[in-house]
Amino acid sequence: MKRTVRMLIVGLVLTAVLVSTLPQVALAAPKWGANPGKGPKIKFKDIERNWARNYIEQMTLAGMFKGVSEDKFAPEDSVESVQVLVMLVRALGYEEDALKYQQDKDTIRNMAGIPAWARGYVRVALEEELISEQELRNLRPGQKATRLDVAKYISRLFDEDDDWWDDFDLTGLRDLDDLPDSLKAYIALVAKKGIMVGTPEGCWLPHNLLNRGQMAKIFSMILSRLGNRSEQLQTYVYGEVVKVQPETSKKDASITIKAKQDTSTYKVADDCVIYIDGKSTNYLEDVISGQRVRLTLAGSGSTQKVVYIKAETPKETEIEVTGTISGLTLGQDAAITVTTGSGRKITFEVDDETYISLDRQEVFLDDLRLEQKVTVTGRQEGKANIAIEIVAQSNQKEVSGEITAVVTKKNPSLSLEDDKGRNYTFRITKRTTIRLNKGTAVLEDLQPGDKVKVWALDDEAIRVEAQREEPKEEEIEGRIVALVLGEDPAITIRTKAGREYTYDVTDATKIRLDNKAAALDALKVGWQVELKVKGDEAMNIWAESPEDDDERTVEGVIVQIKRGNKKYITIEDNNGRKREYEIDNDARFFLDDEEVTLADLKIDLEVELTIKDGIVYEIRAED
Repeated sequence: MKRTVRMLIVGLVLTAVLVSTLPQVALAAPKWGANPGKGPKIKFKDIERNWARNYIEQMTLAGMFKGVSEDKFAPEDSVESVQVLVMLVRALGYEEDALKYQQDKDTIRNMAGIPAWARGYVRVALEEELISEQELRNLRPGQKATRLDVAKYISRLFDEDDDWWDDFDLTGLRDLDDLPDSLKAYIALVAKKGIMVGTPEGCWLPHNLLNRGQMAKIFSMILSRLGNRSEQLQTYVYGEVVKVQPETSKKDASITIKAKQDTSTYKVADDCVIYIDGKSTNYLEDVISGQRVRLTLAGSGSTQKVVYIKAETPKETEIEVTGTISGLTLGQDAAITVTTGSGRKITFEVDDETYISLDRQEVFLDDLRLEQKVTVTGRQEGKANIAIEIVAQSNQKEVSGEITAVVTKKNPSLSLEDDKGRNYTFRITKRTTIRLNKGTAVLEDLQPGDKVKVWALDDEAIRVEAQREEPKEEEIEGRIVALVLGEDPAITIRTKAGREYTYDVTDATKIRLDNKAAALDALKVGWQVELKVKGDEAMNIWAESPEDDDERTVEGVIVQIKRGNKKYITIEDNNGRKREYEIDNDARFFLDDEEVTLADLKIDLEVELTIKDGIVYEIRAED
């Protein structure tokens, strides 16, 4: 379920989705009247007393839904899975791609079981991973969409980490026991976001069918959160009314609202549907300054107009609380707890009508985090506080330190310790950008010990800048204890101090054996070698093969002599390479052809060593 949150693009390009067999002319929206609030309205006779009326009106006026006829919406009719997929593809702004696929030979062949009008859309849905190949193979013509089907499709709009849902309690839903965890994950996501939470009796009803009225509500909730993130088209606006301009002979009808700290004016469509405090009105001038308002927009650019207004008059009994978020309850009985500056804790219930924003963007309740600054406006109903508006702000952090841990698999994260010994752990998400030594990198490139600076919103890392010192070249001697050939070749040596080091051998590694170029497989475990290394990579390897029978001689200048239980001599050859050799206890020493003791040999004398099995048996020096 790793999907990037898509920017939902909505507007007039989103034509009828829940397709009927009636001619298109019967599906067309009614023409606008002459004055805002006084047009023919939506003529669906079968929604007047339906619980989803407001959602149906919003979606219809925004161009998302159409009726099965001019006066019938059929809110209780179930929807097909194919229709839901078509709706999502159009909402994602991929209709043009879908139409290109409609007559494509591969599409026709591979989508033979899909209605001809929907084949291109379903192909796009498959490419965008809204539906899996297995689900597509199991999709039957005319198959109705269950709640579980819709939960799966919708969940794939969002980017969630693996096992993110482990901390979301589904035990209160008693009809999910027979479902595998993979399916429960989809239910958990839509439940925690408040999109599909289940019944008060504790049932989620995964196999129940969804009807058109329920789909109107679901898509209203999704588009109100995600549609406004699009830079191209805006569908929903929430704010406070500043001014209302009724239509005159010289001016179009308009409404000015303050939203997201900006003041904007929108033209109002002739047939705009208007509700104030839950009651319908025919007059735009009934909307007054100071009211909270949600606008639904249709069209784009200069043609974009307000087609639906839902206004609410603030009550004197409303309360406003500012503080930090100290508690969040998701799903059924959703709630938010705010701790004020004085330490007082106040809990508000959160319902479908609660407007929630984070950093000036409308979001779901589960997008908020503990410790964020928040202002909640609510009303009191009996002993309960009901949240009307929640305005939260992310805690921005900028932390520098040293990486202590990197988790790259489940729930990717980065831990660091700053210079004061404080520890931090940040989530790494799809929107996290990572750089290492000023170059683009991924989380796997980082490692403990790297210096790092993290810019974060709450516990999510937005930008990571890491710095690692370039390793220095150094020389190391020892005896080969392991060789790895084939893929990922490597050499492991043990120094005289008993420490073992492993180095990668690459195509650039130069290997010489007895002063001749050689391959790694020419070396043997137990041989003495000298390496030039940089970081974990061996740049040069020099080795001398021990001769079992034949003696050999090497020449050079004495650099060092070690005396003790074991005696060693280090010489430097003409190429500047230094090698250390063990001296046999019975070795003989000559200086200018006269036999002497080891103590008579001095630094910088030119010598010739006679070696057998890696041990020096004779040293001849010249002064």
